Amino acid sequence: PEQLTENPPTLLNALAEATATADHEPSSRYAVHCLQLCGVDSKLVATDGQQLLVQRGFEFPWEGEILVPGSRVFGSAVLDSQSPVLVGKTDEWFTLQAGRWTFWLKINKDGRFPTVENHIQSPDVAVASVEFPPSDCRFLVENLPHMPGSDVPYSPVTLDLNSTVAVRARGQDAETVMEMVLTGATRHGEPIRMMINRRYLARAVKLGFERIHIFGDKQPMLAADDHRRYVWAVLDARSCIEPTENMTRIESP
Repeated sequence: PEQLTENPPTLLNALAEATATADHEPSSRYAVHCLQLCGVDSKLVATDGQQLLVQRGFEFPWEGEILVPGSRVFGSAVLDSQSPVLVGKTDEWFTLQAGRWTFWLKINKDGRFPTVENHIQSPDVAVASVEFPPSDCRFLVENLPHMPGSDVPYSPVTLDLNSTVAVRARGQDAETVMEMVLTGATRHGEPIRMMINRRYLARAVKLGFERIHIFGDKQPMLAADDHRRYVWAVLDARSCIEPTENMTRIESP
C-alpha cells in the first residue's frame, strides 16, 4: 500500500476478538465470516447472527468499508503485542504489519454485510441494567460452565434481576436446578427475568464489561463501554426458571 497508518497494539487483540465473534462458515446471504473495517467511522465490526461486537478507536486509511476474512493468527502469542500495528490496503488486499510480521488478507468485494446499527440500542433507553464488581465477574466465569444444562442446545440460563441478582440453570433432569447468587451485583431499573445463552454472558464478562443493559425480555442485550458494544440475542422468556425451595444454591464471596 502507498500508505500505512499506525494503530495502537490493542488492534491485534481487537482483531482476535472480532474473529472469535464472526461465523466460522460462509453464509449464502451475508458475509458474516468476514470482519468489517470501516474507514469513516473508525470501527471494527463482527457478527455471526447471534452475537455482535463493535470496536472503535482505530484508524483505517480508506473511505467506506471493506470486508476481510477473520483469522486466528491475530491471537497468536508469537506476535509482538506491545508494538504499534500498521494497516493499509490496495485494491485487492488488506495489509497489516505487526513487528517483524506482515499479513495480507484478500478483500471480499462480492460479500454483503448485515446492517448492524439496527440492533444496537442506547443504554439510556434500557429498562434495567446490572453492574458486576470484579469479584462477581471472576465468580461468573469460573462457575457458569459447571452449572447444569451446559450440554443442552443454546446452553440456557435464567438471569433474574429481582430482590437479588441470580443465575439459574436446569439440567436434562428437570428437577435439577442450580442457582448462583451474585452478592456484589447491583440492579438498576425495573425487575426483570431473562432467558439467555450462558456462553454470551460469560463472554461479555471475559471481554471486561462490568455493566449489562436490558431492553425487555425479547430484545437483544447490550454490554457497553467507551469504545465497544457487545450485543447478543436472548432466548424465549417463557422458559425462565422460577426459584424453588429445593434447588442447589451457591453465593459469590
